[in-house]
Amino acid sequence: MSFNQSSQDMMNMMPVDGSGNNGVSGSMHNPQLGGASRDMSTTSEVEDLRRLVHSMMLEISTLRASAQPTQAGARLVSTRPALFDGTVEDNAVRMWIMQVRDCISLLELQGCLSSETEKILYAANSLTGSAKEAWAIERTKLERTFNNAASPELQRNLYQQLTLEGFLEWIKMEFEDINAKRKRQKDYDNCVQGKRSVGEYLIEFSKFAERIEPPIPEDLRTEKFRSGLNREVLNRLSLVPDEPQTLRGLARFADKIYSRYLEDQAMERASKPMQDRPKSSKKGSYQNQGNSNQGQSNQRMEFLKKCRRENRCFKCGQTGHRSSSCIVTVPNERRLTLIEESTQSQGNGQDRS
Repeated sequence: MSFNQSSQDMMNMMPVDGSGNNGVSGSMHNPQLGGASRDMSTTSEVEDLRRLVHSMMLEISTLRASAQPTQAGARLVSTRPALFDGTVEDNAVRMWIMQVRDCISLLELQGCLSSETEKILYAANSLTGSAKEAWAIERTKLERTFNNAASPELQRNLYQQLTLEGFLEWIKMEFEDINAKRKRQKDYDNCVQGKRSVGEYLIEFSKFAERIEPPIPEDLRTEKFRSGLNREVLNRLSLVPDEPQTLRGLARFADKIYSRYLEDQAMERASKPMQDRPKSSKKGSYQNQGNSNQGQSNQRMEFLKKCRRENRCFKCGQTGHRSSSCIVTVPNERRLTLIEESTQSQGNGQDRS
């Protein structure tokens, strides 16, 4: 792939037999080349090298043909990714790599670019500017390594090690913005739940975690997610003996804890006396109203404690379900009656005891 000119030179150096094909069979009978005294092992190495170079030239020819109009009149190059000039800002190289992979996947479905060499040449053809210059230098190094190989077998091994993923990894390491990498790490480190739901926190946390390279192990990712949960959730989570060990399991469990916490907060706010009532012009009336509110507040607190102790619904006072799933709509007057009945029954029970 990266040995286009060198490969052509090798092909030109190969003798041509009577059929017009590059090879060594015709030259083996030429007395000027040594005749029958030539060593057979050398013949085998030359033959292997000839086949290797011939294979490389076929792949290059296939790539060139893919840029020509097809029988249907369409051009395969219409699926070419955008040009990449080596810009290191705004994750440009990552976006370009994604485009390259998408385009190559499409061409593979069409039966094109079957070898790794063709894929590399196809991707490299979309480089320009400083990116193209850097690739030219890297390509020269590869060609020099190939030409200096001690044997055809070593050359073949070097050739087989060239892959599209290796090429894309080199591009990413060469042009990725170091500041962007630091920003991704900072986003991950600073990601916490705050006042959001556990589900919203999980979505953002997973997005930031996927951007970190190399990938973060599952146990470390789970521990980081746990440390970013609300203090209220962490306090309740610390009381659980068998805490889930997976990220998804921990997220589901934390979501239930946080929902229960919000439910308790709502009930506590409902149990407090209203502070924003308009003040009455009559002092005595205001004092009576305050005494009434205080009495109702105490009754509410007793009712809530009783429901929590007996696992009853905060809304209707019945057992078997929680207030979040209660389908009964209880008017305020009826709710006050339930409170009074609950308090009275509790007092009667104490008298009987």
